[in-house]
Amino acid sequence: MSITLQTNYTIVKFSKNTSLTSSTIVNDVVMGGKSTSTISKNSEGNAVFKGEVSLENNGGFSLLRHRFDKIDISQFNKIKIRLKGDGKKYQFRIKPSRFNQYSYVNYIQTNGDWQTIEINLSDFSPVLEVEN
Repeated sequence: MSITLQTNYTIVKFSKNTSLTSSTIVNDVVMGGKSTSTISKNSEGNAVFKGEVSLENNGGFSLLRHRFDKIDISQFNKIKIRLKGDGKKYQFRIKPSRFNQYSYVNYIQTNGDWQTIEINLSDFSPVLEVEN
């Protein structure tokens, strides 16, 4: 998996040598839910995020958060994500700062195969965060 801003500024590219220490998982257990998930790397060096989302106890989310230094995106207009999904729809969120109580959100539909998804930065919508 890789995440790139248009004009080829790579934010993160997972490989055999990439550390997962900047990636954090948050499951709905922080709010009483029962969802579970893990992140690992496969033999090719790709990040693998998997788990089970449970609606029990008003749950229903699992997220992978990747933190990195702030980037000036004023010269960019798109973000590209290279991934292999499972055919489900997901949210992709970006934040100006980890201290902001809102994220900019867009939805991505995976198809079960490797795909490159391009999202215009102008297509993201601000959403207030429930959890920090």
